[in-house]
Amino acid sequence: MKENLRDLSLELEYELAAIGSTISSLLDVKVLFGQLTDSMDTAVNKGEELLYYHEHHRMVRVLSEYVYYLVTDISTHYEKADKTKVKIVDMSVKNKRVHENKECRMIAGTIEAAQ
Repeated sequence: MKENLRDLSLELEYELAAIGSTISSLLDVKVLFGQLTDSMDTAVNKGEELLYYHEHHRMVRVLSEYVYYLVTDISTHYEKADKTKVKIVDMSVKNKRVHENKECRMIAGTIEAAQ
């Protein structure tokens, strides 16, 4: 399948949007971990660690799983975006060479015509 620059650009845009969305979710997890830390510190300061242990443990388990899936997701999208970027760069380099070769042939033709 021959790819063109437009298709590759759209593919790259999609992958970058997916990465951005995942980063947004990771920032939400960061906030939740901060809130969890505050809640755990408060429980410790009040001597109520055991009362909140199960609630805190559940939150840690859920956030841990969520982070695992988010990191897997962002890694997958990054790999796809990187491959697309390489294809775009390769296509650009190839197009530049073709353009330069055409210019060289045109200059050579002009020189020959002048002689």
